Amino acid sequence: MKIRLYPESILRKKAGNIKNEDIRKLSAAMITAMMNNRGIGLAGPQVGISKNILVISPQASPDMEVPLLLINPKILEVSGESKYEEGCLSVYGVTGEVKRSANIIVETGLSGERGERKIIKAGGLMATVIQHEIDHLNGILFPDRMAFPKRAWNLLKSRIKRKKDGKY
Repeated sequence: MKIRLYPESILRKKAGNIKNEDIRKLSAAMITAMMNNRGIGLAGPQVGISKNILVISPQASPDMEVPLLLINPKILEVSGESKYEEGCLSVYGVTGEVKRSANIIVETGLSGERGERKIIKAGGLMATVIQHEIDHLNGILFPDRMAFPKRAWNLLKSRIKRKKDGKY
């Protein structure tokens, strides 16, 4: 799977819910892409799939031994505030401090007759990564959440231009 880079339009579209897709095959491919690119999280739109699916690396939490899969995730509750220096596989060469909720409760899973929903509580880095990836499902990129988003986008545009010009 190829990582989609800003300014590809799929990164700005709201993703649709997953219903009957082959989740097992898709999530395995996404986990492989995330690990191969040294990511800590990856959402469907980042690999060209406009569906509400995301994977989280065990690096996000000392309590995790295997990657976490979230299908059609929905944040139910938030509390507290935290700041982390974020980066993104789809936003080339830019990092920045983003303020997010410190603790979240997320509902995930398929709905309907064969669907089972589960509740996940997350704090710290795990909460940040989940919020970052859910933003991708809604067409939001992390520089949009920074205190000075215009500065971050200008930096990104500059880096894209330098890369195209062969100066990077």
